[in-house]
Amino acid sequence: MGRARSDLTIVHYSDQNGSWASRGRNILYASAHDGPWRVVARFPAVLPRDLLAVQRLPRRWLRSDKCNVRPTRTGRLLGLRGGVVYRLEPDTDSAPAPLAKIEGDCVMSRAMAEDEEGNIYFGEYFMNGSRIPVRVWRVDPDLQSCECVYRLDEPRARHVHAIHADPYR
Repeated sequence: MGRARSDLTIVHYSDQNGSWASRGRNILYASAHDGPWRVVARFPAVLPRDLLAVQRLPRRWLRSDKCNVRPTRTGRLLGLRGGVVYRLEPDTDSAPAPLAKIEGDCVMSRAMAEDEEGNIYFGEYFMNGSRIPVRVWRVDPDLQSCECVYRLDEPRARHVHAIHADPYR
């Protein structure tokens, strides 16, 4: 899926059409059919974290590259970075549209699930030392809304590692 690229931080999603990856604030795409990696969108800056993460060690320490990117079955692109859920518009000059503010920067890799209707679900993943409630979110397939669908009020719940579809359903 595209040429190998040593400066990618993470490949977030791959299917028969191509792969989505990120490096810093840049979102990259490589078509499975014809191409090298190319920058297709960019997350907004998270200050001061992005200013301090110019070199590798501060970038790793601050985890400034941490984000999530996932396409929907309707062809939209969902992004999470810096505690904000975004609707991304690849290959346009449109700024990412914020949909919701969540606890934590983003979610663990491969921690999102999609239902039969194309809704995407994810849980909040953050340190949560004070044990505040943790939420599970649903984003509609067209990325028009993001809403809390479940709230874990139990103080023993620290965060959600992942949401997975039931393979036997």
